[in-house]
Amino acid sequence: MTSRFCRRWLCAGLLTATVAMLAPASAEQGYRPYRNWRFGVSAEVPSDWKAGREPDNNDGLAFTSPDGAATITVSGILNADDAPAAELIADEQRARDGETVTYRKASARQVVISGTSGDMIFYRKAILSCNDQIVNHLLIIYPAAQKQAFDALVSHVAASMRSSPGEQIPKCK
Repeated sequence: MTSRFCRRWLCAGLLTATVAMLAPASAEQGYRPYRNWRFGVSAEVPSDWKAGREPDNNDGLAFTSPDGAATITVSGILNADDAPAAELIADEQRARDGETVTYRKASARQVVISGTSGDMIFYRKAILSCNDQIVNHLLIIYPAAQKQAFDALVSHVAASMRSSPGEQIPKCK
C-alpha cells in the first residue's frame, strides 16, 4: 500500500513538473520589464524567459522560453529612408515568405499582424514613434500546437508594449 501511494505522488509530481516546463509564463510566474534605451521601446516579458546576447548595434533583445520552443523579440529601427507613415504601416502589414496571415489591424501609427508559418504562430506589432523616425517592433513566435497556452502571454506582452523617447534621436527627448 505504501509503495503504491508513493508511486502515485511521484507520478503526480513528475506530471506537474513536466506541465510546468512546457507551459508558457503564467500570471504566477510573473513578468519583468525590458526597455531598449536606444529606440525607447519597452514591453514586459516572462520572468523565466532567457535573454539572448544584446546585438552590437543595441537595437533590441530576444528572449527564449525555458523549453526553447518560443521567442519574444523587442526591438526598434530607424526610418533611415524617411518613408511616410502610410508607407511604413503598409510595409509592416505585408506577409513574409511562407506566412499565412490570419489577423491584421492597422491605424495611422500602429499595426498588428498575426498568422502561421509552418507549425509556428507569429505575432508582430509595430509602433511608429519620434515623429515617424523610429519603428518599434514586437515579435512573438511560438508553436501552433500550444496556441491556447500562449494566448494570455501574447495578450499581456502585446498590451505592455510602449514607445517612449529613445536615445537615438536627440529631438525625441
